[in-house]
Amino acid sequence: MAYLESRVDLSCLARDRPLSRPELIAAIAGKVGVVSTLADTIDAEVFDAAPELKVVANYAVGYNNIDLVAARARGIVVTNTPGVLTDATADLPGR
Repeated sequence: MAYLESRVDLSCLARDRPLSRPELIAAIAGKVGVVSTLADTIDAEVFDAAPELKVVANYAVGYNNIDLVAARARGIVVTNTPGVLTDATADLPGR
């Protein structure tokens, strides 16, 4: 976080629960990048709230919570973290 804060105008929403749809739309308005999780449904309505958005970095192995067609139509890059659970999964005890 310190690395990002030193380079960009960073807003971090620390919550103990996923954002509601209205909270997500309000939080993304005016942003150029967002780090999302699988709990965040990122679709055309959300993209429309942030016309300056350039990248969605999904902190998850998958990305089925993101409307890739809507992102592509707006020129928004979508990334994910495919190896984020590899070590944790490998460390689980066998049955």
